[in-house]
Order: sequence, then structure tokens, then C-alpha cells
Amino acid sequence: TGGGLGIGREICRVLAGCHCKVVVCDILLDKANEVVRELDEKHGEGTAVGYKCDVTEIDQVRQCIYLCSKKFGRFDGIVNNAGIGESDPYRWYKKVKNENQEEKDVAEFKKILDIDIFAVALGTYVALQEFKRTGTDGIVVNIASMGGILPMPTAPVYAAAKAAVINLTRSLSLTSTLQMGEDEEGGGGGGLGKVVAVCPSLTETRLMTAMRDQTDDGGEQMKKELGGFLSVQDIAEGVRIVIKDLVDGTVGSGEVMRVTYRGGYDYWTPGKKTRRIKPVLSVSAKL
Repeated sequence: TGGGLGIGREICRVLAGCHCKVVVCDILLDKANEVVRELDEKHGEGTAVGYKCDVTEIDQVRQCIYLCSKKFGRFDGIVNNAGIGESDPYRWYKKVKNENQEEKDVAEFKKILDIDIFAVALGTYVALQEFKRTGTDGIVVNIASMGGILPMPTAPVYAAAKAAVINLTRSLSLTSTLQMGEDEEGGGGGGLGKVVAVCPSLTETRLMTAMRDQTDDGGEQMKKELGGFLSVQDIAEGVRIVIKDLVDGTVGSGEVMRVTYRGGYDYWTPGKKTRRIKPVLSVSAKL
């Protein structure tokens, strides 16, 4: 989801480069179709198909999965990537001017929660039900954020939503053993769904550009504190790694991968030693 721009577009590129067939879902169909044309030209006609999808609407999410099965003959996984941020990093620290501003703020809070956590839960739920129906050992990758692990004073609603994505993912770590319970006929429930999360730190996207534009120094202090900003390629590579590790059996359902400029790629569990994999591409290119 959110495959027409930024991180989502790069994930589509990486997956297509790994010989995957891709449904590029985005609320902006023209952007999704641009990615489809690019992937088809590079990897062959029929590599990808575009679909306009409001990720908060269950019927549209179901239709996206149905399209994948119809076009490519099977549905193996979903990357819940679509997300939005907060428009005003200082709203929590200044007096509301009027009721109109208050209404705008509240509407934005709801939209953030709808897209950044409700839609992720919805996409995960629909995907797991499809795995169950078809008997597929499928994969769900939820794009969270380091803001879901560490406080974000300038984007607390966004951070809360991403924290919820992480705990949703970790809470579903038993899906492979529970097999989602018994179905109505008393059977074991079909396929297994493995759910993982990828948590990037600040990344050079349109969202990041807007955030930097609202700071006095263009985000230079944030960059200094983090060591640098990630590229969209760094995040897409993290998705590739975690999918490969799931297929190889190196990791299991419920894993949380952190992607940071200084720390690289690692698997994180609260209270346990992290398992570092390698530096991010942005750092490796400079070594």
C-alpha cells in the first residue's frame, strides 16, 4: 500500500527486482500506474498492476488482494506501508487560536490514526484471513517507525499510531502456532500468516521534507543527532532482508526490525540483546 510514492515505490522496485509480481496500491492511481509502467518496462510486461485503494475501506483492501490472486494466480503477502504524519510540530505547545483550528487539529488526529494504525490492522486482518482461506504460508510486513519505540515530541499522535503498529505485530507473533484458531467447521484454520514490522528512523521523503521545512535550521540539528537521514532505498532493503529471513526461517512471526543510520539493520525485542545484521546502504556506500 502507498506504493505510488516514496518508500512504497522503492519497496515495489526492490520486490520486482527479486522476481515478485506486484500490485501497486495507492489512493493516487496515476502515481501507482507510473510505477507499474516503470516495473513492466524493466522486468517485463505483466510484472505489476495498479489499483486505487483507500486503505481504510475493507472492501477496497479485499479487492486489492482479489486482484492479486486473479492477475498473478496467488497472493503471498502484503506490505502495509501507507501512512501520513502531523502537519504542525508545534501545535501541542501553543494556544489554540479558535474553534476552527481546534476542529482541524482533531480531524487530523483522526485521519492519522485511521491511516497509520486502523488501516494497518485492517490490511493485516484481511491478509491473514486470505492466507487461512487459501492455505498459504503468507507474509505481512508492517511499516512502523522508530517513532513508535522512542518519543516524538513534535509528532505524538503519529508516534502513538506507530507504537500501536509495533505492538499489533508483536501481539500476532503466535499466529503461526495458533493457526488463527479453529474455523466454523472445526478445522485447524488453513494457512499460516507471519507478521513482522520494519521501523525506520527519519527518512528522506516528502513527509520528511515537510517536517524539515517547519524547523528553524532545515532539520540540521535532527540530522546531527541521528548521524544522518535514511534513504528510501535503505527501507526497501530492510523489507527485502526481513522477507528473506522469514522464508529462510532465520526469524519468526512478531519480529521487529529497526533501521537507523548509525545502527544499521537489527532485530529488536524489549529487554533483550539486539541482533545486528549490517549497516544501511547509505552508510555502506560511504565506507
